Amino acid sequence: MPELDPRDRDSLQQALQSAGDARALLLVAHADEASRGQPGHAFVADVLRANGFATLPFCLKTPSESAAGTRRPGMRRSQQYIHAVCDWLAQQPALAGRPVALLGLGEAVRPCIAAAAGQHPAVLRSLLLLDGRADQLPHHLLKLNLPTLFVLGRCDARRLVRHSAALRDMPAGHRLEMLHLPTEPQPAPGALEAFACMARAWLESTLLRPGPSMHGGGAGRTAALAQVSLCNPEPI
Repeated sequence: MPELDPRDRDSLQQALQSAGDARALLLVAHADEASRGQPGHAFVADVLRANGFATLPFCLKTPSESAAGTRRPGMRRSQQYIHAVCDWLAQQPALAGRPVALLGLGEAVRPCIAAAAGQHPAVLRSLLLLDGRADQLPHHLLKLNLPTLFVLGRCDARRLVRHSAALRDMPAGHRLEMLHLPTEPQPAPGALEAFACMARAWLESTLLRPGPSMHGGGAGRTAALAQVSLCNPEPI
């Protein structure tokens, strides 16, 4: 299993130490430094921190790999790196028993699903995924027992149908939603504000107020598809 890049470890350590009295922790997986540096992603993190969720970002393409100009790591290596991050976090006294969720953005979505499927890291309690191609991992989705929120930016009907079909046989406690605004290749104004609203509500319901319907592994299987309108980010 790959070890954490020293700069990633230092960044995670600093974020964890600054968590203060945060109610819960959110690991944020970026595909690379470009994703991590997007102002919209930083905005989402700011919103969640303002609502009591400490955010701990890391990149699947580590700073050392970026500096060396290497290619983006493959699925297996990225999956193992996420496990290494979770293992590191579980060993930190500053975690103090606070619940932890994982957010995957764009190209980091598939490795997050692979890492969380089946024997997912024990530290994780919930999963959030924005865009990406979750529909390409049907076998992993069947093993995904963490409560999971899938969010797509505005997309064509075929992509929505593919995702809905891929999620149909998942364990109960998962949800697929689509924004009315595009998030790729560049987010439309208000798109990530709306996602921040969804993320906040999902984290509160699965980490702070867990209920029977939010947990996978229950009797029966379901995948609820909801098309949602833009929520108002001003009260956040």
